[in-house]
Amino acid sequence: LRQRDGADPKTIKAPPKQKRASSFICLACGEPAPLDYIRAEARAGRMGATLLAIVTDGADGRNYYSADPEHEQIARAAAPEWRPVGALSEGALGFRVPLYGMDEYHKLFTARQLLALTTFSDLIAAARERIRADALAAGLSADDRPLREGGR
Repeated sequence: LRQRDGADPKTIKAPPKQKRASSFICLACGEPAPLDYIRAEARAGRMGATLLAIVTDGADGRNYYSADPEHEQIARAAAPEWRPVGALSEGALGFRVPLYGMDEYHKLFTARQLLALTTFSDLIAAARERIRADALAAGLSADDRPLREGGR
């Protein structure tokens, strides 16, 4: 579903879901796709993610741009050096992603999302070290005790 400049938002149709935990309507052929079929296809690895849009901050709010093949290629080229390890709980109330084959933490994210998360994490670690160095340069002690415990 695409919205182009000048399109009246009132004419944009709602996503083709009939009701909660029901079937979806195929955008290509118009036929219903039962939820069990969708889950089976996802567990078999025949579903994925597609970059739909690029969002930027603008003077009057957010700007949305349709992704083109070059953008999709760049997104697919993301190669995170780390990913979370571990199985997801099968019995977590309301947490149904394992029904779609996402049974491990890393499967909850695209490679691009993992790259962004690890980049943010690395930047936080670098900022912490910078703060520590600045504190030492300002004459604070390096005793690793927090202020609430009498640290300086």
